[in-house]
Amino acid sequence: MWQPLLDEALMEQRVAARLARQEVFSRRPVPHLSFVIEEAVLLRPLGGEAVWRGQLEQLLLIEEKRNVEMQVMPLSRQEHAGLAGPFTLTEMKGRRRIAYAEVQGDSRVTRSARGSGSLSVRTGPCAHRLTLRQSPAR
Repeated sequence: MWQPLLDEALMEQRVAARLARQEVFSRRPVPHLSFVIEEAVLLRPLGGEAVWRGQLEQLLLIEEKRNVEMQVMPLSRQEHAGLAGPFTLTEMKGRRRIAYAEVQGDSRVTRSARGSGSLSVRTGPCAHRLTLRQSPAR
């Protein structure tokens, strides 16, 4: 449980923001979306069993979309680019890349080819990744 407890208005605001972000999955033109999820995140039943199952089912529904690729980074993998914290890579029209990294209380946007390019190289294809359906969390 979060301590101190979050105020109701703040919780509603955060839920509304998360639901609004879901619109990216139905936007036109359809963007190509690729995700790598740490396996530990899928195994932790935050919110209780029913909520956790619902979250896994939602991920499986999203993964079925033709424009979405989801992969799971297995716990057995010793090193990978996400160990330094979560990040988002976005490729815009004209192949311009933007990287967004966030860790507790700090975030950074990098628009330079040098900064975002280094993350792209570190996250390239990896034979050790699993699909969501291959993960033991399923």
